[in-house]
Amino acid sequence: MRTRWRKVFRAMLGLLLLLLLAVLVEHLRGRAALAREIAALRARGEKLTVAELTPPRPPAESNGAPAFLAAMACLPSTNDALSWAPLGWKFVAPGKVWRFTQREGWSQKRQFAQSKPTDAKTLTDWTTQDDLGDVLQRAQPELNELRASLRQPGFDFGTTYSLKNFYMPRLVTIKNAGKWLAAAGLTSLRQGDLDTALTNLEFLAAYSSKVMREPLLISQLVAYTIPQGYGYPITWEALQTSGWNDAQLARMQAAWASLNYVQPLIPALGMERAMGGELFDDLSLANAKMLVGEPFGNWGHSQTWSSDPSWLDALTDKQLTGIWYGVYLPLWRAAWADQDHERLMEIYQKGLDGSRLMTNWHNWPQTKIVPPSANEDFWPVFNQAPEMGFYDRCRFPASAQVSGTAARCLLKAVNLEILRNLTLTAVALQRHQLRHGKFPDSLQALVPAFLPSVPTDEMDGQPLRYKLKTDGSFLLYSVGENGVDDGGDPAPMEGDNFRNLLRDRDIVWPVPATREEITAADDKKNSR
Repeated sequence: MRTRWRKVFRAMLGLLLLLLLAVLVEHLRGRAALAREIAALRARGEKLTVAELTPPRPPAESNGAPAFLAAMACLPSTNDALSWAPLGWKFVAPGKVWRFTQREGWSQKRQFAQSKPTDAKTLTDWTTQDDLGDVLQRAQPELNELRASLRQPGFDFGTTYSLKNFYMPRLVTIKNAGKWLAAAGLTSLRQGDLDTALTNLEFLAAYSSKVMREPLLISQLVAYTIPQGYGYPITWEALQTSGWNDAQLARMQAAWASLNYVQPLIPALGMERAMGGELFDDLSLANAKMLVGEPFGNWGHSQTWSSDPSWLDALTDKQLTGIWYGVYLPLWRAAWADQDHERLMEIYQKGLDGSRLMTNWHNWPQTKIVPPSANEDFWPVFNQAPEMGFYDRCRFPASAQVSGTAARCLLKAVNLEILRNLTLTAVALQRHQLRHGKFPDSLQALVPAFLPSVPTDEMDGQPLRYKLKTDGSFLLYSVGENGVDDGGDPAPMEGDNFRNLLRDRDIVWPVPATREEITAADDKKNSR
């Protein structure tokens, strides 16, 4: 009997030693790979620490951010009148938009039901919503302070760049400021005050540019909502309004020409990598939890760990948590953390390389066709994590969470560049029409009087497509994400709807919907 137990003990001891040896080997492999990656990036001149990437703080007297926050604190965070304002494109058919200023009732006083529960029953009180113009008039002092803050050269919120202390409660405030400026511009257009409308458009463009200065991906994404959701739709609306002169249109053009959506991604991606690296460098239990995630967000997610999660069903939540914190997390920290860190750095570097290529080439497909000697697996990793087996999912929980982040952000930036180029071209076409009484036969006729060069279609590196129609109007478009020139077809790609022009076959500069098309859309909506 003793001999049998000795054999069992020796076998278990042997397995334990093998496990410890395997952990040691994986640890040494990861440490060596991480050191090589850091050395290679340093040799390329990459900045890898938060201190290196933190932008210089502007002097207090030239920093507009405190005054901005003070002005926004005096404005209501939400307002019923703002919620009714049509601050984005409203498509009634593919490529056909219902003009803001032709929609009846959205800026008028209205009544809405407000439910108040009582002990016996629910009563409905009818209250009157303020007219949007009245709301904006009362908010003029605060809006003037808001605009004054945007005139300052500096715009720094004093952000602490650390995932351990990451807290950004002002994101909603940033979005709401865009809504207020957009609503002011839209109301001015409806009232025929073109100068005030133009001034608010200029502030919208300047505002989005200032938000993008913060080297964080979330700041870039929030900044994108300002031109996409408010700025470009209202600029489109402005171009449908008569009465502009060439000097005003030149100002409108200059406001959007000053922006660049891809370039700010480069420091933002670098900062995200550096902040993640700080957690890896100080791999306490709390930091490990932040990197890897909670057990119910990883082990309990079938797509993360296994295509057949039935083996998890037998475990209780308490058992799952015990395995996660008592077994897996210590094992990951000892064996695979450096490997995960090295892969995360590599993924972010490929995002940085893609952003730089896009900045230089202005050609989305080219960012995917990097010379094989440089990065053979560039696009599969950059765009989306390849299918990994169970072992790799155990090794790479942190890097798997960010695998497709850079590509999605870059694609959003590229789409914004396309919208910007379409907007700049549409304004230039309007200026040509104002000066010559008609639209040009080709975009080349806009150079150099109205544009320095023909704007590029970022999706294929070719000039934007343009056709002069027989009725004197024009068709202006990008080939869109599919990269195929469908002749300016605004029909949505399969599985999408026509209400997002960035997901259409071609990204077409919209045209105003006719009264018949609006009526047909309303009838279809009412029938549903």
